Amino acid sequence: MNSEDTPPDSGTASSEIIDPNVEETSGELRVYAEAYSGPLPHGRIAAEWERILPGSADRILTMSEKQQNHRIEMDKAQQRNAAEANQAIIKAFAERDRQGRWFALIALLALIGLCFHAMSLGYSLESVALIGTALATLAGAFIYSHRSSRNELREKREALQKPASPPELSAGGQPRKPAS
Repeated sequence: MNSEDTPPDSGTASSEIIDPNVEETSGELRVYAEAYSGPLPHGRIAAEWERILPGSADRILTMSEKQQNHRIEMDKAQQRNAAEANQAIIKAFAERDRQGRWFALIALLALIGLCFHAMSLGYSLESVALIGTALATLAGAFIYSHRSSRNELREKREALQKPASPPELSAGGQPRKPAS
């Protein structure tokens, strides 16, 4: 039975070192472990690839650069699409406000027509009060609507003009996760 067949918890020690990261000194078994994470292989691994297949390290770097360029282009396309969507939203809000004003004008004209009809039937005081109330309400709604939509449009335009900051990247080239 060689050391590869020995169960790890059997308590027997072998003088044969199978893994170069494992040392046996004075009856103790010491294991060293390395961990590496990143978009590119560790330098020693890349050197081993290069030794086995000359030119492979350059191919790996080229592949990583192409992936990074692709990711950058996708981010740019996403930002362009977001800006176009925001412009469409701004236009839709402006159109909605314009339609609302037209409907309010039509409703006001219908109310004025009804009030003139009521005046012709002898309800002049009530008609004047109704027209005055309607005009005051409509004027207040128009002013409020105009101010709020103007402020909303200004905020959206400012947000669109503000350059988007690129995400902060970690040492491995991946976007850094925000601290919790």
